[in-house]
Amino acid sequence: MRKIPPTRQSLSGKMASRHLPGKVAFESLLERDFLYLLEANGHLRAVKTQPRTVQLKVNGKKRPYTPDVEVEWREGVDLPFGVSRAIFEVKPFEVLRAKFDELAPKLRAARAYFEEEGIAFKVVTDRYIRGPLLEPAKLVVEGLRAGEPSRDAGLAVRKAISDAGGTITLKALKDALTPAFEWPRQRDNAIWFWIGCGCLQAADPLTICDDTPLQWWTSLTSIRDNIEC
Repeated sequence: MRKIPPTRQSLSGKMASRHLPGKVAFESLLERDFLYLLEANGHLRAVKTQPRTVQLKVNGKKRPYTPDVEVEWREGVDLPFGVSRAIFEVKPFEVLRAKFDELAPKLRAARAYFEEEGIAFKVVTDRYIRGPLLEPAKLVVEGLRAGEPSRDAGLAVRKAISDAGGTITLKALKDALTPAFEWPRQRDNAIWFWIGCGCLQAADPLTICDDTPLQWWTSLTSIRDNIEC
């Protein structure tokens, strides 16, 4: 792994991940935020940072390249790039724009190298990472880290949805569950845990707002048989 000392622009560290044992390292706050998006995605099998160093041919010369993030999707899910694995280069948009002429040949060489292996190669910037998906993703991650809610809480959410006719908005669910929890934070963590595990379903789990309709898709007793958190 590359060793990059912390600066005002770059702060390295580690964060817990449900996609691999232990913790996953990051080299910047932007890379950490991208990992939040990946951590909230229940369709992934594995996430690795700085997975390996390869030799690229750039302008006729060999140059080492260590990608930022490698992702592998689970079997049986829709593959966003048509293949089960992808390499991501994480770059601030302004850096990419300012140094495009310098970076472009290496990025093109990296794309050709990994696509030859059947691996997609994508560049992601802060314009995507720090868009509307980030805050819901952080809530999902916080809920997952808080742990599985009690059986009584699970029964309460299912009753609330049943009483509402099978579909309930996020705001109405919060109101219905308030008596079941000592603190609103506990209630919200429980809701986002269920969303992150797929037990509470919405059309898009990463763009949920108070008016989003939610449904419950599995029985409480089979949660652990249907999810990996």
